Amino acid sequence: MNPTEPTDDLESELGTRPLPDTSGPYRQRVLTAMRAELARPTVPDIWRFAGLAAAAVLLAINFSMSVANDADFRLAERPAPAALTATVQELRALSPDLSEDEAFRHALLLHAGAGAAPVPELHAFPTRILLNKEQ
Repeated sequence: MNPTEPTDDLESELGTRPLPDTSGPYRQRVLTAMRAELARPTVPDIWRFAGLAAAAVLLAINFSMSVANDADFRLAERPAPAALTATVQELRALSPDLSEDEAFRHALLLHAGAGAAPVPELHAFPTRILLNKEQ
């Protein structure tokens, strides 16, 4: 068939072709399955609300942790380039199989230890307690 030929013949051939019979047990099975699916109870609104609330809480926690991790609290100064270079050289001397980039990454991580998030001291020094009592 050419694209220029009229499609009336094709349409009439398709319209007159034999179709499979849908009136047997297959039709009953499909209709029964559809009725069962439509009659199945839906999720109660309280569970839908609980799911949405839990998702919102998790999203808020994720967002707040992302903001906290990206915050610069100026806890430590940036490492001097000379100090980083010296640390890279020491790491390369200790482990010659490290690439230059990997050694630099490790040096940055070593220098970043001072910039970790602050935490309170959970142990008390006896000298501090005595100093506080004397004052």
